[in-house]
Parts: sequence; structure tokens; C-alpha cells
Amino acid sequence: DVGMGIRAAAVALDLDFVPIAEERYDLIVPSEFLDDIRLKAVMELMNQDSFIKKIDTLGGYNLRDCGSEVFTQ
Repeated sequence: DVGMGIRAAAVALDLDFVPIAEERYDLIVPSEFLDDIRLKAVMELMNQDSFIKKIDTLGGYNLRDCGSEVFTQ
């Protein structure tokens, strides 16, 4: 049998995993919320080494730009 899934789920269930695609996910925030304390808390969390290491242990995630602002309009 074959099914679509993520590496973390395959590892958790002791299944084989063959990557077939890579997707990028961004958190898009309207500019009026950039100074909101709640957003700042999320961004601080995403920049913590402990958070990045925890996500990295799941496998299958590229965390190169995690917690960084990649585009401003």
C-alpha cells in the first residue's frame, strides 16, 4: 500500500518514507499586526534554539528561515 504523508508520521509509526516533493510554508501577517505582543511572542518562540531543535528532531523540515522575516511589503 502507498499513501501520502510526512516524515514525522512515518517515523512515529515505523514506516518507510520516500520524499516526493518539498513545500514551503510561511506565516503571512498583515502589517498592522507586526507590533502585536502576541505575534512577537510567536516570533520569539520560533527563534529559540530549543524550538528549532525540537522541530528538527521530527525530520523532514528545512528550518533555514524559521523565525525570520523573509519579505515585507
